[in-house]
Amino acid sequence: MSFCFIRTYENHNCLQIEFKYTKNHIEIDLLSIRDLKESLETTFKRIALNLRKRFENLSIDETDINLLDKENQIVSLETKNIDAWKESYTFRIKDQEFKVVLNLPSVKKLNLTKVLIAGMPAFVKCEFEGDDLTQKIIEQKSIFKWYLSNTVYEPVDLIEQESNKKPKNLSINMETITWSLIDQGVSKQMIYLNESCENRLIKVECYPKDGQREGIAVETVSVSPVLKQIDKDKLPMTQRHMQTKNLLDSNSIRVVTYNVLANCYSDTSLAKTDLYPYCPLEYLDFKYRKILLINEIKNYNADIIFLQECETEFLEGDLRIAMPDYTSKSKVKGERTKEGEAILFRSDRFKFIESFDIGLSQELQINPIFSRLWENISKDSEKKKFIADRGTILQVNTNDV
Repeated sequence: MSFCFIRTYENHNCLQIEFKYTKNHIEIDLLSIRDLKESLETTFKRIALNLRKRFENLSIDETDINLLDKENQIVSLETKNIDAWKESYTFRIKDQEFKVVLNLPSVKKLNLTKVLIAGMPAFVKCEFEGDDLTQKIIEQKSIFKWYLSNTVYEPVDLIEQESNKKPKNLSINMETITWSLIDQGVSKQMIYLNESCENRLIKVECYPKDGQREGIAVETVSVSPVLKQIDKDKLPMTQRHMQTKNLLDSNSIRVVTYNVLANCYSDTSLAKTDLYPYCPLEYLDFKYRKILLINEIKNYNADIIFLQECETEFLEGDLRIAMPDYTSKSKVKGERTKEGEAILFRSDRFKFIESFDIGLSQELQINPIFSRLWENISKDSEKKKFIADRGTILQVNTNDV
């Protein structure tokens, strides 16, 4: 028996119906988005219409379509979609039957970091179908398998690649590549790449699971080979990491503060030519630099981390995967600014109680304590405008040990 995949989107008050219909040895994917409150009769009319459009001379209407419950009884056509579709029901179109699969664990997006460096962490971003809770469950239960290509490719010039604004075309037939499994595990979205990975491609397979069922596996392959390992003796973080090899015990607390230099500031002509002309271009490329940042911040083994100029995408999309043992709270500086402050703390040591933030320019203007100071500032219109337009914020977390 074939399958009919049903996915409900209650936030959008709709469901998705997907199945493969076959006629005269021709198989076509059918997908229909219907209102949750719509009756089966109306839904079946639309499905019949879609089938007639896709298959010439197909004689079919809503009377040829049924939904059967587990006792093989026909579900009433007056039943609304939200109540009609159940796991293991049978969806029947003429003589073809489909087993209903409801909200099967499914991968929506799977992407490797675009730049991979030997000796550094590599991680894959994964988005699953479903609400936030469902996605979290699937993320914690899914299996990730990491593979290394058996073929060694020419080294990539990152600067040349970035100047062209597109990945180097390797002209590779993906079907001819052979792979070796190098790591796997439940929720294993990050691994460290050793020196043997240099100039090879990386592939990741995700097998989505919710604890009881397994969905269809999805894979992604790196857009370019792994870059050569950096000489760690030349990295300032190497010496600092010698002092932070282990987590501290409960009698001590290690605090790290770090200005990330947001991508919105570093990836500009001004940054490359005027602000940081002494800096190699790859270190201003955030796709490259963020791998080094993650490696540095992670290996400080801190209890509490304060980050400045931290963009939400970096915090939620990268650090959350690389540092799953930490809870994070953040605040951007304003609607026009992508970056802000972030606080990360070890979830096993601290219990979050509350958080609040203060916009310093607003605080100066509305807090009576600063009325005299603001009065003096206001005497100079240029200084007043400069301070009023500043997005500087103070973020405060209250935690319990």
